[in-house]
Amino acid sequence: MLLGLLFFGFFLQGYLLNLKIAQSQCFGLDFRAVFLQFLFSDLFFFLVIVLCFLVLHNTIVRPIKKLTKLCQKINKGELTTEVIETDIQEIHDLIITFTKMIEDLKRHRSILEETNKILEIKVKARTQELENLTAHLEDTVKERTKELEKKLQELETFHRVAVGRELKMIQLKKEIERLKAELKKYKDKTP
Repeated sequence: MLLGLLFFGFFLQGYLLNLKIAQSQCFGLDFRAVFLQFLFSDLFFFLVIVLCFLVLHNTIVRPIKKLTKLCQKINKGELTTEVIETDIQEIHDLIITFTKMIEDLKRHRSILEETNKILEIKVKARTQELENLTAHLEDTVKERTKELEKKLQELETFHRVAVGRELKMIQLKKEIERLKAELKKYKDKTP
C-alpha cells in the first residue's frame, strides 16, 4: 500500500512538473527554476516516505521480528522473556499477552516437573513394596511347599501302613477261611 502511494506520489509529481513546465512556457517562466522547485519537492517527498518507512519499521516491523525470534526460541524449548519496546498499543498488548503466556508455560512446566518427581518417588516406593511382597510371598510359598511335602510324606507313610494292614487283613481272612474249612473237616470227621 505504501509502495502504491509512493508510485502515485511520483506520478502526481511528474504530472504536476509537466503541467508547470507547460505553464512556464506559456508565461515565460524560467524552466530551470521550475525544474529545481519540483526536484526539491520530489526529494522532500522521498525523504518523507523514507522517514515513514523508518518509523513503521521501528514501531511495527522490528518488535514483530523480535517477537518472531522469541517464538522460535520458545519452539526450541527456551522459555525466556525479553523486553520488547513499542509505541503501538496493540503490539504492546500482544507482547504483554505473549509474556504472560510464557510465564504460564514456565509455571506449568515447574508444576509438571514437581509432579514428575513425586510420581517417581511413588513409583520407587511402590516398586520396593512389590519387591518386599514378592520376597515374602516366595518365602511363604517355600514354607507351604515344605509343609505340603511333609504332609505328602505322612500320607505316603499312612498309605503304606493302610495298604499293609489291608494286605494283612486279607491274609487273616484267608487264614480264618482256611481254619473254618479245617474245623468243618474236623467236625465232619468226628462222630
